[in-house]
Amino acid sequence: MNSRGIKRRLRLSTFMPYIYVAPMIIFLLVFSAWPFFTAIKTSFYRNDGMTINDFIGIKNYVDILFHDRLFWKSMGNLFYLFLGMNVCFVSPIITAKFTYMLSSERLKYIIRSAFTITTVVPTVVTMMLWKFIYYPNIGLIARIAEYLGMASPNLLGDERTAILAVIFIGFPWVNGLSFLMYFASLQSMDESLVEAAKIDGANAFQQFFKIELPMMMPLIASFYVIAFIGQFQDYEKFLILTSGGPNNATLTPALYMYQKAFGTAGESEFGYACAIAMVLFVITFILSRLLQRGDKDE
Repeated sequence: MNSRGIKRRLRLSTFMPYIYVAPMIIFLLVFSAWPFFTAIKTSFYRNDGMTINDFIGIKNYVDILFHDRLFWKSMGNLFYLFLGMNVCFVSPIITAKFTYMLSSERLKYIIRSAFTITTVVPTVVTMMLWKFIYYPNIGLIARIAEYLGMASPNLLGDERTAILAVIFIGFPWVNGLSFLMYFASLQSMDESLVEAAKIDGANAFQQFFKIELPMMMPLIASFYVIAFIGQFQDYEKFLILTSGGPNNATLTPALYMYQKAFGTAGESEFGYACAIAMVLFVITFILSRLLQRGDKDE
């Protein structure tokens, strides 16, 4: 092969990777970058998504940060959800450890399969099931209360208990994907480290907290950041269960943004909703970066 042919093949091999990834980059620009920058632009307008599109500068941002009581109410509700998230976050780790400790491989397989099946159930189905469980007078909890001679509670209809009822959904809070990842992490660990700890007299509690848990921390940190961001983005279950009620007790920033954009026919505020999205983006970005920096420092 002459030198010209070699140079042509080298040039082709240089550009081929870019050709392969070009479709993905195009899809990313069209379906992610373009909507993002469009939302930034729209946030500076009074826009109803149809006919009104008046430039108003930073008025939307000023109203959100300094005058919108409901936005800060939703942020306050988010604080309680974060507390609940920290409680729920521990369950998959504990379940993965207990499953890993089982001596029966068949039982391990059954448990892994059971948690895998839960990942294919749509969120809407899960929320509708829990809504029926909480339903006053005819729901499962109401029937249990009636059997015990107690008054039927309206957990989702009482602003004192609504946020706790939403947090309780999914009990015992074992997410199938995170459980499988933690279990795989335990399986992939070097057994010689645990054996050495046993020889030194470490019990199961010490082995977990001194050896296994530190080795799982990068994975745990990644899942924690994802769960943290997910709390800001979550609105489906609140829309299905309570629509933010009662008295805005379960209103979240994402649901509030949805209501502003699509909530009431003829009163859509797309510009305001986009401004809420940008505020949430900045808050989420800053806090997630702080979490990641804290993980690196440790």
